[in-house]
Amino acid sequence: AHKAFGGDMSWVSSIIPKAATLLEACRNTPNFGLIVHTREGYAPDLSDVGPVKQRRSVNSGAPIGANGPLGRFLIRGERGQDTIDRLKP
Repeated sequence: AHKAFGGDMSWVSSIIPKAATLLEACRNTPNFGLIVHTREGYAPDLSDVGPVKQRRSVNSGAPIGANGPLGRFLIRGERGQDTIDRLKP
């Protein structure tokens, strides 16, 4: 995550090791069940972003589709919309 999208995002970085440990434990537990990975992403032309969602993202300081260090924010196919390498399926 980057400060350009909503301020101090250091809290996200602190969660990644804990999430990775939990994910690895689940993967190594026999009969644990299904692990589902999800992510939020939108079309490059923003045609699938509703007006309320877009307004909320602008008001939060992290507009969907804004340019950033990892490409356009929450746009499918951009590096910044990809799953964090350490947590990929």
